[in-house]
Amino acid sequence: MHIPDNYLSPSTCAVFGVVMLPIWRRVSLRVKNEITRQKRPLHSINLLHALKQL
Repeated sequence: MHIPDNYLSPSTCAVFGVVMLPIWRRVSLRVKNEITRQKRPLHSINLLHALKQL
């Protein structure tokens, strides 16, 4: 199930976008610190496989 286009107001989207900014920052820093350069190709292949399943 998805939210139809134009169902959420721009102010609602702005609020949720602002709420998500610190979460995205925390996750990106964690990924940057935990995934070594040698493991990046393996993680990329796994991500591609996971997205293909959608």
